[in-house]
Amino acid sequence: MTKLLEIDLRRSVPGPEARPHQADLNRLFDDPAYGLRHGQSQESLWGRVRITLLDDRESPPGLTDFMMTVPFYVVSRRFVELLVSHNCDCEYLPLEATYKRKVLLGEFFALNVLNIEKSAADLDHSIFDRRLLEFGQMRDVEKLVLKDDPMGRAPIAYFEEVGRIAVNEALAEDLALLTGVRLVEPKAFTS
Repeated sequence: MTKLLEIDLRRSVPGPEARPHQADLNRLFDDPAYGLRHGQSQESLWGRVRITLLDDRESPPGLTDFMMTVPFYVVSRRFVELLVSHNCDCEYLPLEATYKRKVLLGEFFALNVLNIEKSAADLDHSIFDRRLLEFGQMRDVEKLVLKDDPMGRAPIAYFEEVGRIAVNEALAEDLALLTGVRLVEPKAFTS
């Protein structure tokens, strides 16, 4: 069964904030070829990208295996190792992460899922604000119904219509062991 990947926001789980350095973002966004979540490799454009990881005041201190910053998902080395073991079609772009003044080289990566599914949702049976679909994503989703076998044999895909990463059952079982990962049944998804 397909699950959607989200950040675990429970108060008992660390909720680090990932802040990219503005100069690095400006360099990426100035290049018209840049774009994660488009199914294209970004390795040649990536270069040095720095992020600062800060503890959230309302969560326990510490780092997690899955975080998000404005332009990309941040994953730990452990997360990457699981994706590699499941032969996921992804790219792991290196980040220079700093946490409590310590530089963590090779420990965190920007995740670029290369398998993009543009029509995984069953639009006839899903309930959402249809006026906004023309902009590419379903908004105000009350009920999400997926097509039969929306990912085929792929263990991971980016569902463009809802702006979420989806994983198959086998990968979901392994990812559930990591910190900061929340797996959601499509029928429980709302936006």
